[in-house]
Amino acid sequence: MKIFKDSYLLILFSLFSLITTSVPSTADCCPASWILWGQHCYYFQFVNTEGWQDAENRCKAMALCDRPSHLASVHSREEQNFLYEVLRLAAPPESSWGPSLYIGLLVGNSQTQMSWTDGSCVDYTNWIGVEPNNAPGSVGMISNGIGRLGGWHDRSSGGLAADKYVCKMPKNERC
Repeated sequence: MKIFKDSYLLILFSLFSLITTSVPSTADCCPASWILWGQHCYYFQFVNTEGWQDAENRCKAMALCDRPSHLASVHSREEQNFLYEVLRLAAPPESSWGPSLYIGLLVGNSQTQMSWTDGSCVDYTNWIGVEPNNAPGSVGMISNGIGRLGGWHDRSSGGLAADKYVCKMPKNERC
C-alpha cells in the first residue's frame, strides 16, 4: 500500500509541476501593476502628473526587451469598453469633459490624418460629436466627463496639460 501511495503522490506531484510550469499565471503575462486584457497588458496612471508627451515617454520607458510600450492604441469597441470601464470605476466624472485619459492618438491636419504612437493603423475611433476639433497637432483622450460615456475628444498643443493616461504592451508570448 505504501508503494502505491508513494507512486500516486509522485504522479500527482509530476502532473502539478507540469501544469504549473506550462501554463503561465496572469502575473507571468504582464509586469506588476499592469492589467491583462486580450493579447495586451495595460498600465493605468490616474495621478495627473504628465502631459501627453511625458506620458508617452514614461510608457516607452516601461518597455521590456522585445515588448514595446506606448500610450494605448484602441482597435475595437470591446477594447474601448474595457478602457472606459477601468476609467469609469477609478475616476468618477468631475466636469463635462473630465476626467480624461490620454491615449496614443495623434491628429494631423484633418480627421483623415491620424496615427497611433505604436505605429499601428487607425482602424477604430470613438469621437464625440464634432471632435476632433483642435487639430492640427492635437492628441486623443477618452472622456469620463458627465454624459460623455467614454467618447473621445482631442486636446490641442500636443497635450501639454497634465492628465491621466494608459500604456499598452503585448502580453508575454508564453501566455
